[in-house]
Amino acid sequence: MKQTSTALGRLEVPTVGASMALVKTFVRGLAQAVGFDAQEKLNAIELAAEEAFALVLERAVPGAEAHASVRGALSPVALELEFDDKELPPLDIGTEASRAPLVDTPLLDAEHLGRTLIRHAADEASWIPLGKDGNRLKLTFRLAHTPIQHTLNAEALEQFDEGAALAPEQDYSIRLAGTLPDDWAKIARAMYRAYGFTYLADDFYMPSHIEAMNTSGRVVSIVAVAEDGEIVGHYALDHARFMSSDVSEGQTAELGKAVVDPRHRGRGLMERMRAMAEARAQSSGLAGVFSEPVTMHPYSQRANLKLGAVPTALNLGMVSNAMKLKAIDEQGTEGRQSTFIFFKLLTTPAPREVFAPAVHADRLAATYKDLQVEVCFATPDGAVARPALTELEVHYVAAVDIGVVSVHQIGEDCHGPLKVARDELIRRVGTRVIYLDIPLSDPGCPELTAAAESLGFFYGGLGPFFDTRGDVLRMQLVDVLVAIEQHAVTEGAAKTLFDYVLADRARVDALQAGS
Repeated sequence: MKQTSTALGRLEVPTVGASMALVKTFVRGLAQAVGFDAQEKLNAIELAAEEAFALVLERAVPGAEAHASVRGALSPVALELEFDDKELPPLDIGTEASRAPLVDTPLLDAEHLGRTLIRHAADEASWIPLGKDGNRLKLTFRLAHTPIQHTLNAEALEQFDEGAALAPEQDYSIRLAGTLPDDWAKIARAMYRAYGFTYLADDFYMPSHIEAMNTSGRVVSIVAVAEDGEIVGHYALDHARFMSSDVSEGQTAELGKAVVDPRHRGRGLMERMRAMAEARAQSSGLAGVFSEPVTMHPYSQRANLKLGAVPTALNLGMVSNAMKLKAIDEQGTEGRQSTFIFFKLLTTPAPREVFAPAVHADRLAATYKDLQVEVCFATPDGAVARPALTELEVHYVAAVDIGVVSVHQIGEDCHGPLKVARDELIRRVGTRVIYLDIPLSDPGCPELTAAAESLGFFYGGLGPFFDTRGDVLRMQLVDVLVAIEQHAVTEGAAKTLFDYVLADRARVDALQAGS
């Protein structure tokens, strides 16, 4: 399933300082052409482009005749800018220098490195090594569409009354959104009334974005409709990659963006909408679906367990302390909250071979057992040659201030590129929460896991089918205050996983302190 983008234009310039003015003019023109008209936003996009091209110039070899290109494209919901160059990457990969320290400032002092123009302007940023073809920086700017709170009066947007009397018993229909033209606005209104303006997925406050995501196939929105025609519930199947607006090529999709009007709760609407979403996922050939219930309350965790989902990972510190759920958390929290990954298989997978690091083999084996997946833990064969170079992608999501490193191939040089990825996220955007996905099908997984631990990453969990070749081991670096004492975790497998993650964080912290 593809989310298409329309090419807007391409500019090729020499990698010299004099090209900066051309780049800024080109990017500003693209932004105006797709509808950005506020001077403040146009200036921010232009400054982000200036910062992006400055990164190219930093790597440029003085006196060399090299060129860089800037491409613009329009997705259903955003302006996308790609900056490509063929300069050397920030590290001479494959040399002993690759293991030398790159960041002299301790992680706890990263805040003093400042915040870049990219962080303030772009909604997403991705650093993608292109091998012999060079480097790519992709910036994403959400289109300037009007959010729901600016189109309705205060009465229509009044927060749900959790104490309101239940509506009369009635028959509800569960259907795909888009049957009626005002479905998108009603979904956005429901999200706003439930969460205020604290929900992570801010596209779901904009009716035009909800419509565009559904039309493009990235999202499938399902609604519960009362007898009077009012939409009283919403549930979505989202094909985007983890923490990204790019559509995944993998075998799984996320379930979420769920809300039910309190006057219509307790009538199985959430379960019926989820069942329809799962059926859509299964009919499209997906191996499984996952959801990310928060740890600030146990209700979504219990619902996932009831529906047969298994807790496979814990994303520590994912949720800003600004997020609130009415009638569950009126005051917010001190420190960031977290989310679980609950996974449900829709097929019976073939037995799989994984190269798990010994330190986490027992924990992973327990999770596979909960999933009822047959697995063989293999040991890397030293006689089999590994590729020389590591291939990975670095992604930053401004809305939640989180970095994601996705490893595609583990080479003999794995420590250096991972260190560069970590340090670039810290230096360029100042993020202090980074998730790292390592393919368990790659024989280099144990070595890269050890390298990750030396850089401060600890266990996050298992991401079933999160890689096109199979499963990933999620590691995480969380250098922020996390409100552990305010986490509400169900007993059983979720609590066992939660305790294991915290224990591994303490273990890695001790290793860091002793090194």
